[in-house]
Amino acid sequence: MKKLTLIMTALITLCMSGCGAYEPYVRIEQRIMVQLVGIDIEDDVYTVSVQFSMGKTSDAAQTENDLKTITGKGDNLYEAVRDAKSSLGKDFFFTHTQVLFLGETVLESGAIKVIEEYLDYCDNHPAPYIAGYRGKAEELLSFSFKDEYTDKNKLLLILENGKSTGVFPGFCIYQVLMSAYNESGSCFIPVLKSEETENPGGDSSESGDSSESGESSDSSKSSDSGDSSKHKIIPDGVALIIDDELVEMLTPEQSHGLSLILNMTRVSSIDFTYEDKPTTLEIFKKKTKIIPEITDGENPVFKVKFTAVADCVYNPILNDDLHDETFKELTEQAVEERLRETLEPLVKLGGDIFNLEDSLRHYDLKYWLKLEDDWREVLKTAEFIYSIDVKIQS
Repeated sequence: MKKLTLIMTALITLCMSGCGAYEPYVRIEQRIMVQLVGIDIEDDVYTVSVQFSMGKTSDAAQTENDLKTITGKGDNLYEAVRDAKSSLGKDFFFTHTQVLFLGETVLESGAIKVIEEYLDYCDNHPAPYIAGYRGKAEELLSFSFKDEYTDKNKLLLILENGKSTGVFPGFCIYQVLMSAYNESGSCFIPVLKSEETENPGGDSSESGDSSESGESSDSSKSSDSGDSSKHKIIPDGVALIIDDELVEMLTPEQSHGLSLILNMTRVSSIDFTYEDKPTTLEIFKKKTKIIPEITDGENPVFKVKFTAVADCVYNPILNDDLHDETFKELTEQAVEERLRETLEPLVKLGGDIFNLEDSLRHYDLKYWLKLEDDWREVLKTAEFIYSIDVKIQS
């Protein structure tokens, strides 16, 4: 009887619990999977641009995703997002967001604060890239990009390609925040910019009009606009942020060096002059270590050890048997110059984006404890010794 009572109770419970009471939840058909988010701030008013895919187009002649962008405005991020979705009748889901773009005004006024607001109001488990834009993020997301061969948005591909070729490092949201919360409070955000070019043949990007608040614009409309001007999106350096303030905008060359130092690039090219000829060499298997040198001095000393390989498979110039020891020396000098031009100016600004504090703490804890309270000022006096070894394989 007890077993029968339990079974009957379970059956009654199952029958009474239907799908009608789902107030805290959102049905799948009521969800919009967000791909890109752009945030701008002007006169203390937030503008949020949300780009999402409506799936494949019904037109068999078109293969690109039907991307739409909608914007909203508000006194804070929550109100701006609510304004953006007010006319859709659906809810935004940010768990699949690929990139969070911060406009130039956000970088200047407090990028970390805005990222924290994004976590509070939009997504508790985020994994998007963080990137800046020279201009308004709303403008960037108004451009349409054909998406024929991949499910990834073309703007994400630009970031990933830039990372793999060493144009600049690309970090996810939690990596940016981890750096921002370190002892020196410093982090960096890669920056993109748009270049307007004439492209009569029709390339992968087209210009579109920025959408009104609470209204959406789709890629097909901008494609049919007849506008022959094209916008090419390219990397444009890195924003160095200390204590949530924009301190320096690194050049693309410096961000290339940053990728080398942080081991965030698979392929890198080094430029130098050999026998009065401009020469470019691709190097692989790159590895950089920054190791503290144990000294009794007041200024910390670090040894920068860099190793790489230049192979004739990727460098036909090495098959000419024209390179000699001078060729190797010039290559290593070019690498050292690239590292030095990136590392030392940033350290002198007090930006510890190379995690030198962690390295020093693990190598010599007693010495670190002496410097900890005044680490930012001490960091500016740090000295570096370079050891570069590029193996030439012909």
